Order: sequence, then C-alpha cells, then structure tokens
Amino acid sequence: MYRINAMAQKLELYKSVNGTMPLVSSTAFTAAANQWYTAKAVAQGNNTKVYVDAVVLEL
Repeated sequence: MYRINAMAQKLELYKSVNGTMPLVSSTAFTAAANQWYTAKAVAQGNNTKVYVDAVVLEL
C-alpha cells in the first residue's frame, strides 16, 4: 500500500505481512491539506515506480 502522509510530509510504502502492515520505505513528499492527488504504482520485476500527479518518485 502506498500512502501520502500529509502530516509527516512523506510518501510511504507498506507491505502486508501476516495481518500487519510494516513500513517498508518512505520518501519526502510535500503534501497540501485538502488536496487531491492522482497516484499510480508500476511494478516490473523487483522494481516499482510511483507516480503522483504524473511525477515519478523513487522509494
């Protein structure tokens, strides 16, 4: 699961493991309160790219 965390100003990646959701990775992301974003994740093999409003973000 990818999450835009506006309070922490981060984009976060979580992984479901046996019913828990540990944080795998995060990167700085300037998020505005009450703002909608379009997010897309593209996974290819072991690589994942995340796009927020068509801008690629590396995690």
